Amino acid sequence: VYVLKACPPGFEILNRDTDGLFAYERQECAVCPPAYFCVGGQSGRAACRDGEFTLSGANSSAACRPTVAVAVLATLAMPQADFTADKQLRFRQALADAAGVVTDQVLLRQ
Repeated sequence: VYVLKACPPGFEILNRDTDGLFAYERQECAVCPPAYFCVGGQSGRAACRDGEFTLSGANSSAACRPTVAVAVLATLAMPQADFTADKQLRFRQALADAAGVVTDQVLLRQ
């Protein structure tokens, strides 16, 4: 049995179950999610200030940049299982092209 002690910058330690208790089997270094930065080590994620955003894997507050968030609601006439990773990527690319931003700046939430 091992205990994960630290993660590299841009990652956070995940090691808790749904009750918030330590769980050996749930230990991992997970990529820091968008809108947060992770300095690594034993530190968890920290949120960017209001009105700022980062891409996944940010490792310092310097990565937080002013942003404008635009929410788009789309209803697709297909089973969720058919909305494959490839189709999701192409959908993100189309939205990014329309907005004039890079694909990494488009997030999908289902």
